[in-house]
Order: sequence, then structure tokens, then C-alpha cells
Amino acid sequence: MSSLRAVRALAVKDLRLLLRDRGALFFTLGFPLLMGLAFGWIFGGGGSKSRSDLDIAVFDRDGSAPSRAFIDELGGEGSGIATAPATDLDACVAAVRTREAIACVVLEEGFGRASDAFFAGGPMRLGVHIDPSRGAEGGLLTGKLTALSYQRMQSLFSGESEALKRARMVIDQGDAPPALKSALSDLYTSIERLNEGDEGQDEKQDEKQDEKQDEKQADDGQTDDDSEPESGGFQPVVITTSEVRAERSGPPNAFAVSFPQGIIWGLMSCVMSFSASLVRERTQGTMVRLMIAPLAPAAILAAKSLACFLTCILLQVLMIAFAVVVFDLTVSAPFEMAVAMICSALAFVGVTVLIAGLSRSEEGADGLGRSVLLLLALFGGGTIPIFVMPPAMAAAASISPFKWASVAIEGALWRGFSLAELALPLGILLAFGVGGFIVGVLAMRRRGAG
Repeated sequence: MSSLRAVRALAVKDLRLLLRDRGALFFTLGFPLLMGLAFGWIFGGGGSKSRSDLDIAVFDRDGSAPSRAFIDELGGEGSGIATAPATDLDACVAAVRTREAIACVVLEEGFGRASDAFFAGGPMRLGVHIDPSRGAEGGLLTGKLTALSYQRMQSLFSGESEALKRARMVIDQGDAPPALKSALSDLYTSIERLNEGDEGQDEKQDEKQDEKQDEKQADDGQTDDDSEPESGGFQPVVITTSEVRAERSGPPNAFAVSFPQGIIWGLMSCVMSFSASLVRERTQGTMVRLMIAPLAPAAILAAKSLACFLTCILLQVLMIAFAVVVFDLTVSAPFEMAVAMICSALAFVGVTVLIAGLSRSEEGADGLGRSVLLLLALFGGGTIPIFVMPPAMAAAASISPFKWASVAIEGALWRGFSLAELALPLGILLAFGVGGFIVGVLAMRRRGAG
């Protein structure tokens, strides 16, 4: 139990020394945050390329002139919508699934006939397939489709349009329900008065209305109080929506990539700081004095490693928490993220002991850290995200522990990897940790430090 207390006391001592050293504290915790923010803004996370248009795929199942005109109006200049034609329904829905479009709009068969003759051809029918996570954009798109349909209906009411002609045919010789015929008659007369400016239609309107009411009651066999319109209310457009689950093939925003990069730079700072501390205590005799005390050499090294481990964990937690709170990121696999953080911290504890064991002096540890670690960080995802690297470069980066830390953290953050999918990077990180620790300890013993 005394050994455990000693390990904890030594680890707390190292953490306090880190907190007192403002320069080391900044490069360990502050600098990675700045790197995450900088890369995020450089890669577009600052919103510099904001776009107001809604990208949608359109499948014209009707293939008529009115449906093509409707699509042109939908994606017209100033509409706020960018349309892309789809060859079939599967391609249209696939555009939503792969996030190339926020929605798939389908103009159903009969759209053109209904568009030119609302009252005789039935409503225009549209299908909207959208990712449920894009609910706000879906509501905006539905509103625009509805507004455009009503605008088209309004334009058809100017003059003796085809819609009004078909309405008159329904009134005069169609077999529509009496309630619908009565409503169309009233609407037709009102529009006719507006178009022709005929103010002498009031009496004629009243006579027609009385005749239609009598006809309605005779056909229905009901009184005014008990009657209900059979038409159920006319709708110029019927929009049917369905959900399409989009495949997450990329990060939700630039900060989902830049903050793992920031973590890489922070882990590098942890390694440099603690490896230099180990070498400094060894060269200045502090390690010797500790070994004279009633403590096993393994306990001393365990305390140093524990302090480094806790700092690496703290760094990762702060970075991910900041990204979640400030940039609305969501950790897709929380348990896997915890495992990835622990394995990454263990890997870089091993790297810390390795560098401390191979370095003869504090300056040597600093030089080795700046050269080797900087190179490994640059090619391990510190500047270029792993998933956008060319295959040859990504393969060469496999020698860097930073690559596997980046893959593990990204996999848990936004890729939604399971433990089975993370098995390879986690295993390699543990191998770096165990191998680096063993080699570092052996090197220290060779130099008489253990």
C-alpha cells in the first residue's frame, strides 16, 4: 500500500510541476487547442463558404412539358434551390443517401395533366424523400414546393385559362359530386367577375347559387344543417414525404477532423515534456536520490508514467469536450472513444519512456523529440488527415503511432467504428506502448538509471 501511495504522490508532484511551468502547460494543453481551431478554420469550419441554396435531386416521372416547366421554376434564379436531374428513382434516392443532395423530389405521373387542369385532373402529386436528420431543410423545401404550386394555380386563373375551361366542363357536363360542382360554380363565377370586371353579376350569382343549392339538397336528400361537402376540400398539390437514412461517408464538419489533429500535436507535446523531465531528473541526480529512498525503481518509473498517462487523458478529454460543446460535434461511439483515449495515452507513455531511455541529456531528449516526433506527427495525420492521404503516403505513415491514434479517435468520433473495427489501431497503439516502455527501461538500466 505504501508503494501505491508513493507512486500517487510522485505522480501528483509531476503534475504540479507541469501546472507551474506555464510554457510547458501552454504547449501541452493550449497549443493543441489552437491547432485544432486553426486547422478547422483553414479547412472551412469557419463557414466562409456558406451557401443558402438547397441541393436537391429531381426525378420527373411524368415527363411532360408542365412538369419540366415546374422543375425549371423550382431551380430558377433566386429560388434558393439547386436542382440536379436523376435518371430514375433509385439514383434520386441514392443522392440523398450519399449526401449529394438534401432531398429527392419526384414529380409523379399525371403531374402535367393536373397542373394544367386542377379541378378536372386532380391535385399535383409530389414525392419528397429526405434524410430525417435534415428536418429543417425538409420543412423549408416542402414550403417552397407548396408555394410554387399555388403560384402556378394563381397564374392559371388569369384570363380564360385551360384550368377554368376544364372547371366549366365539370360544372356543365361532368359527373363530379354535387357539392364539388356547386363549389366550382361559385369559384368560377367569382373568378369570371374578377377577370371580366362585370359588376352586374350579383343577381345572376344569387340565382345560380339558389339553383345549385336546390339541386344539392335534392340529390343528397339532406338539409343544410346535416350536409357535409363530399369534396373534402380541394388541394392543388399533395406532397408525400418519406425518410431516407443517409450514409455517413465523411466528417460532419471540418472541426471533426481538425480536433483529432490537435490531439496529435498535444500528445507530441506531452511526450516531449515528460521525456525531457525524466532525462533532467536522471542527469541532475534527482533520480538517484529517489532510488536511495525506500522505493523500488519500478515504482519511480510507474509514477512518472502515471503522470504522463493522466496528462494525455486530460488533453484528449478537454479537446473532445470543447469540440462537442462549441462546435456541436457528436461522439458516435462513446465507449469506443474512451477505449481509444486510453490506448492512445498508453502508447505515448511508452514513447515517452523510449525517448527518455535513448537520450543522454535533456538537450538530446529535446532534439530527438523535435526531430523524430515532429516528423512522425507530420506524416501521422498532424497536417494532412489520414483519410485524404494517397494510398502510398497512408501506408508509409503506418510506422507512426500518431496515425493509429488519429484513426482510433476519428473512428470513435465520427466514423461510428465498433470495437472490432478499431481492433487493429488499438492493438498497434498498445504494441507501441508496451514495446516503447520495455526498450526505454532497458536503455535506462544500461546507463545506470535503473
